[in-house]
Amino acid sequence: MAEFRLEHGDKPDKKREELKGKVFRLTDLVEYAEGTVASRRVINRKSGSVTIFSFDENEGLSEHTAPFDALVTIPDGKCEVWAAGKYSR
Repeated sequence: MAEFRLEHGDKPDKKREELKGKVFRLTDLVEYAEGTVASRRVINRKSGSVTIFSFDENEGLSEHTAPFDALVTIPDGKCEVWAAGKYSR
């Protein structure tokens, strides 16, 4: 069992309080929105964050850099991913 603890300097986040100590499906955390990209940040720490995205057909994120490692998981549908100059489908 995992225990939630704030890291030094982190403040409690009321927007994410409802997620603490619960089991959930990633696909239930953010709704699809027609013609756009929807997102919900579920973890926000100085050491990194976790954001859940949903993409409508033909939508995507622009190429960008981030100060932390990235993790991509695709629980529903299909997509094309470019990371560190490499393409994956």
